[in-house]
Amino acid sequence: MGALLSFLIVSGILGKANISGVTIAIDMPDEIYARQDIPLSITVVNTKRLSPAFLLRMAVRDRTIVVPYVGRGGKRSQFLSLSFDARGIQAVGDIHVCSAFPFNFFVRCSRPLPSPDCVVFPVPRQLSGVDLSDGKVHDQGDAHIDRRGGDLDIFSIRDYMTGDPLRYINWKASARTGRLKTKEFTAPAVEPVIIDFERVEIADLELKLSYLTFVISSLVRRQVPVGLKIGRSLFKPGFSRLHKIRLLTELACYERHTD
Repeated sequence: MGALLSFLIVSGILGKANISGVTIAIDMPDEIYARQDIPLSITVVNTKRLSPAFLLRMAVRDRTIVVPYVGRGGKRSQFLSLSFDARGIQAVGDIHVCSAFPFNFFVRCSRPLPSPDCVVFPVPRQLSGVDLSDGKVHDQGDAHIDRRGGDLDIFSIRDYMTGDPLRYINWKASARTGRLKTKEFTAPAVEPVIIDFERVEIADLELKLSYLTFVISSLVRRQVPVGLKIGRSLFKPGFSRLHKIRLLTELACYERHTD
């Protein structure tokens, strides 16, 4: 009986020491769309200078990853797939750090780490029968959103985004940085598009938000300047990635315009 008690005490002490001094860093994409999986990067940092950490298990919602070993003073990153059912400001969920070390007899867990928030954009959805090329809404007609920025002078080199043409990838910059890089070109002279949210005649709100998310993303990808009039706010046309994220954030958080 005494030997068993000693075993339990030692197991508990070692398990608690294993997760002490372990911190977690979360990194998410800046473009997150509802009902689409995203890669959530979880970095485990072992701040202990004298001992490594073993068999760490991170749980977010119903997803779990296991980090077998992190050296003393070291860190290790792994990816976990996550998705959100709805648009708006969403919480990732509490992150639990647990360990079954050393004997898989007791599972010791730290207190849940605070849940970070993120902005989830509406799921993009393409519709036909709406023409927004001049900022007006028509019941019928082809949507003039297929115009592309011409292959003119290179404006900048940026990180690759889903949907970028493969022929625009800058392979030299990609090899040098270890990340896919895409060439951005100066846009041709095209008429800016200003979308008046209230004049888009789609009765279903979520469908309307999803359609405008698709339109804005398509226009920016084609380097067509796009602006947005929504509620009391008016955003001047632009086609930078930061501008797109700003417009999509307005759509994601639309409720505040209805108060």
